[in-house]
Amino acid sequence: MQLFLRKLVFLSALLMIGCAGCGGIHADSRIIPNIPKNTGFVDQQSYPRVVSAINSARESVQISPQSAKAWGHLAMVFDAHEFSSQAQACYRRAMECDDKDPRWEYLLASSLEQSDPQQAERLYRRQRDHELPGCEPQIRLTELLLAQNRIDEAAGVLEPLLRSMPNNARVQFRWAICCDLRGERAKALDASSKAVSLAPNSPSVRELHTRLLFADGDVDTAQNEMKTLRSLSQRDAGWPDQYLEEVRMMRQDPSWQSTKAQWLSQHGQVLQAIARFETLSEEHPEEWMFAIDLARAQLSIGKKEGAVATITKALATHWEIADLWKLRGSAHLLCESWMQACDDYRQAIDINPSDCAAWSDLAFAQEQRHLTSEAIASLKKALMLDPLYDENRVRLIRLLLEQHDCLGAGDQIEFLEKLTPDHRELKSLRKACLEEASQLLFQ
Repeated sequence: MQLFLRKLVFLSALLMIGCAGCGGIHADSRIIPNIPKNTGFVDQQSYPRVVSAINSARESVQISPQSAKAWGHLAMVFDAHEFSSQAQACYRRAMECDDKDPRWEYLLASSLEQSDPQQAERLYRRQRDHELPGCEPQIRLTELLLAQNRIDEAAGVLEPLLRSMPNNARVQFRWAICCDLRGERAKALDASSKAVSLAPNSPSVRELHTRLLFADGDVDTAQNEMKTLRSLSQRDAGWPDQYLEEVRMMRQDPSWQSTKAQWLSQHGQVLQAIARFETLSEEHPEEWMFAIDLARAQLSIGKKEGAVATITKALATHWEIADLWKLRGSAHLLCESWMQACDDYRQAIDINPSDCAAWSDLAFAQEQRHLTSEAIASLKKALMLDPLYDENRVRLIRLLLEQHDCLGAGDQIEFLEKLTPDHRELKSLRKACLEEASQLLFQ
């Protein structure tokens, strides 16, 4: 995972080489994007479903190199997993194979919205000739124009849609925004009211309508709308789009979302990662690993209490998972809640008594509570499980010296010397043991 960015660049280069010949007819290795082995977060071990999906789609292209459907499916798989340049190359190849099917041009345009909005606009405008059912190209064109603050142009596209599709919530919603930006408050409020009646469970529609009501001075109605808005899920499902639905379904795959969130976290975009993990944890409570990923991300930015709450919620249904108890113990350590940490580590050990790290962390929590004898016993257990972990042995020696057990400390020092004769603390530990022994002799 640490090498993700470098490997992804390498992968992209390979894929672009593969796509360079998309204008050809024969499906050979030069024109079909490939996924080599060991390519960072998309390799077989870290995320097998991505590799499987891409390779399966590639095989369909190899079998039917002139099939627009095969090329389009490969494009959608790349698109869903955020390989945009590869997806666009395959969408273009699908368009070449069947220039009468408007789906591929529409999906190509949607893929280009961020990277090349001018090209996306050109494709959406050209889609008018195809009369794609649902008028999605025109609606997305208005959204693209509004994003560029080209309000009058967006209004020019929306006006005929309002006449032909007055019961389309998405059209009414965009018209309300357009009118609001033009200062036509009455028209905006009327359109937002219609949008609410057509899409009552859309948070974005309710939010716009509430804001317009407040601006119009209708405080009572606006406050009622606020209550309704709070009762809705704050995650907007977006507008239905039959052509993008397959891409959306692939994109919502929880394993892929988790992998992407981990990458975001490792590359400093922790808040974005937390948002994804929160969604995954809410939508898939049966997957306890999402709770662990969320808690780790929270701990990385100091949200200790939030991490404790996350793990506590997961433990309500996954009490048998040792890793959850252990991670909550670590969060309690950071909160300096030593007793709760001890309790959590004991729970983890009861489930998995062979977990060396749990014994070691339990010893640390016991030290903080001044339970030295118990900490010594926990460290001895940890060393039985992993005798080569020098750090635990050094901690054990120091605790034995605190207990004036020079013989026990001396035995551990000899063992440490045999394992790591050049250990940086060996000399100071031997000196401390001799000083402690001398004091005991004089006493």
